[in-house]
Amino acid sequence: MEIKTFEDLIEWTRQLHAYLSRCLKESAKLNNDERASALLDYLAGHEALLEKAVTEFERQADPKAMHT
Repeated sequence: MEIKTFEDLIEWTRQLHAYLSRCLKESAKLNNDERASALLDYLAGHEALLEKAVTEFERQADPKAMHT
């Protein structure tokens, strides 16, 4: 993805957090070590929260600033 505007950067960041959340959640399911699985699940949840925060920022941001 080529990043030219703040909107592009923020969208890329949102997608990154969503991807990390999915990967960590899948890794947690596949991991046999209970503690490692719990940690991966915790991290997946944190990444999901970050994705939601970025989504909310996108929603509230000034469109003019986003296209800078």
